[in-house]
Amino acid sequence: MLLPKSTFRLSFRLPPTKKIEDAKKVLHHYLTTNVPYGATVKLEFPSAANGWSAPAYSPYLSNIIDSSVNDIFKRPKLSISEGGTIPLMGLFSDLFPKA
Repeated sequence: MLLPKSTFRLSFRLPPTKKIEDAKKVLHHYLTTNVPYGATVKLEFPSAANGWSAPAYSPYLSNIIDSSVNDIFKRPKLSISEGGTIPLMGLFSDLFPKA
């Protein structure tokens, strides 16, 4: 049976450094190029938000953290990173770039 219309929704989680507009262009290209059987593709992007990637520590802050951790624990600092789309953090970063 052939359906006259099929609809589906894709959800993507992008790396925090990938800009939404760039991703939209890439998706548009791949989903609308060489469409099989003469199908028509209509793309909508109902909601999207850029991720946020924490900037590197300033040398001043990095030195304070390193020396404090070493003084207290007698070991070098360890760190762990976790990603995600946090639009509010990007807004704060734009509003307070030196924070």
